[in-house]
Amino acid sequence: FADKFAELGVSTLEDLQDVDKDMLATDVGLNKLQINKRSATPAAAAAAPADPLNVYIDDMERGKDFSGLVGVLVNGDLEQREKAANVLATLADDNQNGHRQAIAEAGAIPPLVQLLRDGSAEAKGNAAGALRNLSGDAGCAQAIAEAGAIPLLVQLLRNGSAEAKEKAAVTLGNLSANSNDRRQAIAEVGAIPLLVQLLRDGNVEAKEMAAGALWYLSRGDGLEQAVAEAGAIPLLVQLLRDGSAEAKGKAAGAFANLSCDDGCAQAILEVGAIPLLVQLLRDGSAKAKGKAAGALWYLSRGDGLRKQAVAEA
Repeated sequence: FADKFAELGVSTLEDLQDVDKDMLATDVGLNKLQINKRSATPAAAAAAPADPLNVYIDDMERGKDFSGLVGVLVNGDLEQREKAANVLATLADDNQNGHRQAIAEAGAIPPLVQLLRDGSAEAKGNAAGALRNLSGDAGCAQAIAEAGAIPLLVQLLRNGSAEAKEKAAVTLGNLSANSNDRRQAIAEVGAIPLLVQLLRDGNVEAKEMAAGALWYLSRGDGLEQAVAEAGAIPLLVQLLRDGSAEAKGKAAGAFANLSCDDGCAQAILEVGAIPLLVQLLRDGSAKAKGKAAGALWYLSRGDGLRKQAVAEA
């Protein structure tokens, strides 16, 4: 990491201005990271060692020792904690070297959740970004839930900035991925209507992130009807019609889950989703084709009208 940052001209934490990332709820390995840096003046560079956050450079050189950075996250002032969360979001972006687990083992998750609770708007966004990236690891996802992040993420989904809402949506989707208990906990604190609202009113990227979260939340446990009752089905059809390739794949995944419920399957038929799913089966990416095929298979079970609609499409 030290070499990587050096190539970018980053020698101190002050060179890191912002980190933003769009994580696909299901494709952690496809993450894109954008680092915006500002040039440090000679005076700033000379003064940099006095900043306790510069310990992150040593952490990179030592490999996976993130204890110093986590210490700043715990004991620093609000500005330092905000910056530390931003750096941790960067470090947790790529898990090829086990950084997510190492960051969690260093004790980062509870103070990140605390920052989500009592930080400034920007600090909460940075904490959500770090938790979003960490939640791509199953063990970290469980630790994030146990630290009390779920209601705070839902609160951010309700009142946060547009960017923070996207981060919260992705994190909630990741937390939903492999746990019935976490899905239920997320639903119980009111996440589903807020995700549907984001699917309706968000920008292009936010709609994709909301669809990804709803895909996982609609995976059984009786939550299919809750997603449908919140008004998701027509909005997912719109995304299937006009969304990006990734967004269409997520919408198809949600339909594959929702179609397991007979009432939802009927609603999907009535809003005209079947021809769009067939088109995706024909023209979509390999992954989207698989989701569309699953949705069409479930839709064609049982009801004669749905079978006929699939056959005629």
